[in-house]
Order: sequence, then structure tokens, then C-alpha cells
Amino acid sequence: MISEYRPNLQDKVRSHYLINGPIQPRNHKFPQSLIGGRLRLFNPSWYGKYGIWMEYSIKKDVVFCLCCYLFANARENNPSGDFVREGYSTWNKAIERFNRHVGDHNSAHNKALRDCETLRKPRQSIEVAFDRHSDETRR
Repeated sequence: MISEYRPNLQDKVRSHYLINGPIQPRNHKFPQSLIGGRLRLFNPSWYGKYGIWMEYSIKKDVVFCLCCYLFANARENNPSGDFVREGYSTWNKAIERFNRHVGDHNSAHNKALRDCETLRKPRQSIEVAFDRHSDETRR
């Protein structure tokens, strides 16, 4: 977990992860699991809709949320469980569960996603935008 790093290094570690992006193997032979009486497997087409955050572990055959992992301990009500610690692999209910994980605009996931964007583009943070707007109004 990011919280295991010294506080002054945490944003550097997060930035490193963001530069590399989520691990998204596409040509891997995804293993099948018997779920609900049918063989199921991870579908790499899910990267198309959830790719900004979705990370697949070949070793564990599970999906993680990179954004929630990076900012899991950054606030109260932080995301944990399926998409941060253990990974998610119940492929027969994947879309429903992915959508529930993403949640509404103010969900823990979307807050972590905004934190990732702010860290990725620090010059476009709200403070910088506010300062820039203030400078323009003074002219």
C-alpha cells in the first residue's frame, strides 16, 4: 500500500504508477473459471470502458482499481476490499460490479480518480486555475 511509504515520498510513488499506467494485458490467454454453472473469464474489451483505472493481474486472475489503490488511505471512507486489496474476479457479474464500484460523481472511486488527474496534471489543479483566473482579472 502507498501508506507504507514515507509521507514525503507517497506522491512520487503515485506519480510513478500513473506514468506507467494500469497493467492491461490484451493478448493473454485469460483462464476460465466455473461461475454460476458456466465457464467465465476476464474480457479485455472491458478496458475500453473502464481502462483509465482497471488493472488486471495475470498472477491472480483478478481486476484492481489503480486509482483507488493509489489513494486508498488519502481520505476517510476510502475504498478497499475487492478492487484494492483482494482484487475482483466474479466475471458473471462484472459489469454490474464495475459500475457499482465507480458509483456516482462523489463516490470514493471518483474522488480517487480526480486525485489521479490532479497529480498527473498539477498545473491544472483548482488552485492553479483559480490563481490564473485571478491574474487575468487583475490585468
